[in-house]
Amino acid sequence: MDTTPLIYDELVSRMQAGGTTAMLECLASRLQSAGRYHEWFEVLKIQLRHRLELPSHVEVGSGEVDEQKRRAWETGLLDACRKVGRCLLDAGRVREGWMYLRPVGDLDWARQLLQQVSPSDENRDELIEIYLQEGVDPVRGLQMVLQYHGTCNAMTAFDTRVPMHQPHVRRDAAEMLVRHLYRELVENVRADIARREGQTLESDQNRLRDLLASRPELCAGGNYHVDVSHLAVAVRAGRFAESREVQELAADLAAYGTRLDATLQYPGQGPFVDHYRSHQIYLDGLLAGEAEAAVAIDYFRKQADETDIYHEGSFAVEIYIELLVRLGRIDEAMQVLTDRLPPGTRTLGIAPSLLELSRLTGQCATHPELGRSGDDWVGFAVGRLEQTGAASKGTGG
Repeated sequence: MDTTPLIYDELVSRMQAGGTTAMLECLASRLQSAGRYHEWFEVLKIQLRHRLELPSHVEVGSGEVDEQKRRAWETGLLDACRKVGRCLLDAGRVREGWMYLRPVGDLDWARQLLQQVSPSDENRDELIEIYLQEGVDPVRGLQMVLQYHGTCNAMTAFDTRVPMHQPHVRRDAAEMLVRHLYRELVENVRADIARREGQTLESDQNRLRDLLASRPELCAGGNYHVDVSHLAVAVRAGRFAESREVQELAADLAAYGTRLDATLQYPGQGPFVDHYRSHQIYLDGLLAGEAEAAVAIDYFRKQADETDIYHEGSFAVEIYIELLVRLGRIDEAMQVLTDRLPPGTRTLGIAPSLLELSRLTGQCATHPELGRSGDDWVGFAVGRLEQTGAASKGTGG
């Protein structure tokens, strides 16, 4: 039955009985109940104009609207976005809902709402797009890529989408991928050993290095147990890991990579041209004792020394600085930074800035002078601000 005439009659009746406010409330309620959310949003805007006594022909951003009403308009619009966006998500219309949630700018709240949406064939790609590409929850997006589209797509997403996000996001995504590929590789290696040796391994034999230690034949003749391009990405991702457990897994993956036939060891970007060996040196330097740390420092110092940053970029130098920082050698890192990456150098953001390093040492009060000597105007100004703040706190000011 077509209820349209009845709705029109109801709107007229409400208008006659309660005026414009009553009619608009009725219309908004009807549109919301019918799931006509985009039209509901337009009515919410009309209601807001009516409450603020703004004529329909007046642009809110124009000089005709005073500051108080303009702020009330902006607040009301965001509230309307929250209402409509939430209803669209509840209805499973993910991309449409995000269109209203995005202007609100509250990613934590949006993330909580999206976590309540059950992935389905209809909405999973929309959820992945919002989680990963819109940056609402990149790690969750990567997990969904892995779950629904497989390892290959997850590795591609990690390489193309994750690096642009904050360090903690890169860390969490990297640790998830390393764990995933490690499990896959161990499972395949165990199956290969069982086939070759005619026996099932004990369930606790899951450390990759232990499985490979006395079995050089496993990778002989070009044999491999996991897609080598996936392995290369996972080993590279291991550099972002902060968990010692995951760093150990990544080091095992790198050690496995060194066993592969040379034709399967694709070169990386300097200082990781020798992809697996250099990553193994880096990770062992973080994990093992002073001797391994010294080897790693020497290796990456040489790589940095041999790099012409004006033609090859700052990657090798930044990796060296990052390694020094992670090994607790902050003063050395600061010296390399000031010597090799003068202000104005286009960097990749891998190495901490001079100001960040000075914070680690608690020497913000002294390092503005480095900004002065290095022509780093911004560093000088921020350092002075921090120095002044520290002085104020110290004197109770």
